Amino acid sequence: MASLIDKGLVTKDYGTRIGKDSRKEATLTVYDVLKIIVPEIIDYNLNTWLKEYPLTPDMIRDDVSPIPAELLKWGRRQGLGNLRSFPQETFDEIFFPARRLRLIKTV
Repeated sequence: MASLIDKGLVTKDYGTRIGKDSRKEATLTVYDVLKIIVPEIIDYNLNTWLKEYPLTPDMIRDDVSPIPAELLKWGRRQGLGNLRSFPQETFDEIFFPARRLRLIKTV
């Protein structure tokens, strides 16, 4: 959290007369965002119990927990859920699409 200070972090004083509008100073880079989001995704995949996930009889027999990482591990052992690979350019086109934009800073 400390790394987000002065980069657009919205604090409890936002909206008060003395609280500054952090949106005007937001400066997160793609890498800053990744440092925040990737650990959250990993935590979700390793620790989130999917209460409503419909376990199959085979999953129940094999005592699979409805946690994303466990489901993937079980599926791969069964020959399902094969991971695919693709060129870096394809990844970049999907996650970092090229856009033309014009930014104007008003005071």
